[in-house]
Amino acid sequence: MRYPRLPIGSEKISNNHVYIKVSLQPNLWKPKQRFIWEEAHGPIPEGHKVNFVDGNIRNFDLSNLALRKCCTPVVGAERLKDRCVYVKAAEPDVWRRKHHLIWEEAHGPIPEGHRIYFKDGNKMNIVLSNLALKFPPVGTEKIRSNKYIYVKVAEPDVWRAKHHLIWEEAHGPIPEGDRIYFIDGNIRNCDLSNLALKNFSLKVGAETISRKGFILVKVAKPDVWRYKHHIIWEAANGPIPEGQKVCFADKDKRNFALKNLVLKRGPSYVPEGTERKYGYYDGILVKTESGRWRSKHCVLWEEAYGKIPNGKVVVFADGDKNNFNRENLVLVSKKDIMYLSSLLSKINI
Repeated sequence: MRYPRLPIGSEKISNNHVYIKVSLQPNLWKPKQRFIWEEAHGPIPEGHKVNFVDGNIRNFDLSNLALRKCCTPVVGAERLKDRCVYVKAAEPDVWRRKHHLIWEEAHGPIPEGHRIYFKDGNKMNIVLSNLALKFPPVGTEKIRSNKYIYVKVAEPDVWRAKHHLIWEEAHGPIPEGDRIYFIDGNIRNCDLSNLALKNFSLKVGAETISRKGFILVKVAKPDVWRYKHHIIWEAANGPIPEGQKVCFADKDKRNFALKNLVLKRGPSYVPEGTERKYGYYDGILVKTESGRWRSKHCVLWEEAYGKIPNGKVVVFADGDKNNFNRENLVLVSKKDIMYLSSLLSKINI
């Protein structure tokens, strides 16, 4: 929904300052104090701003406005932004990260696709010994947060666990569902004699418990699970009908006797034509043949006159949202609704 644009000269408050509209095409707003100053003295010189003499940002008298030079930082000044220290590198307003400058002074330009990171994670510790390239060369080793050793195997940033690489060089790819473990328990000891292969995957038919307390059964590899009571019911009666579910008659989720399994309609099943109220709007929705919920007055209007045209809406002539007589349903344009709403808001109805 588009609202009518405010005319030139309209005022609004943003960030506690008053702005005035100066153009429609494009839609431009300017601080009111700047607008008043420029009307009297012409454009504001670069690097200057208009201040309030008495500090009252609502006093727009020309005598209360004064032109002052902005305090621009000198080259070499520092500031904190996004938890990083920036240094002003050139005029008029060129800033660079301080750790980038320190690195480039020692090692030259940063290679394309690389960036500098802090070894200890402290962005305030800006010393050369604490800086390193984010994308080190292939073959570099590092320890991740899970305490395992990883090796860079390809560009730009492909890493693999070191014990996996050592095992695969000797025995080939690791079978699906298997894992490499350390015989002595030391995850830093990646010697081949300390590595062993173990199958951690559950076999088809294995059971586990879901978060809601239901029994799940593994029916296929690699990781396909189904509810046990669904499998038992379908083995005796065939596929579960759409919109229905299998429940436990005695509510015991461990009693899988066939007589204890009952078929019921799911909570999401609602027959066609069902009506319900629509929140604070106090309107009524009806479930249509397609399964969608639509406003009842729109459905009734379309049954009588056809599809609602684009840009049009159906409203109640007497304002009673429970009067669904066809004579009470009127088709109006959205523009008329917007215009009426703006008039009502102006007179505070």
